[in-house]
Amino acid sequence: RSREVVACAEAASEGGNDDMGGEEVNRELNRVQYMNYLISEGQFEQAAELAETPSERERVVRAEAEYQEECRQTWLRYHTATGEYETALDLVVTEEEVRALNESMESHRLEHLNYHMERQ
Repeated sequence: RSREVVACAEAASEGGNDDMGGEEVNRELNRVQYMNYLISEGQFEQAAELAETPSERERVVRAEAEYQEECRQTWLRYHTATGEYETALDLVVTEEEVRALNESMESHRLEHLNYHMERQ
């Protein structure tokens, strides 16, 4: 649809507005631009309401999934770094993440053990 919008905008600027008038082209461009803004702000529900084509709907779904994954990874790093391993364990998805979390837990356990052994 965006290719159609560009083609229509070019046609309208050249005076040939067979399919869309200039006003309709502007409305369409504004709709797409506002949808892109909503996606960039993480307002996926509102962006989905503006999506009119299958590719636009897929774009909104994909952007939301990428955002959710980024948030999951951020929280996983945070909970691992702060030693909140139970919470971090709820966030792991891949085997690599499981290994990294186990390594972090073991490292923390050994640090704790060494600290108490040195104090005796």
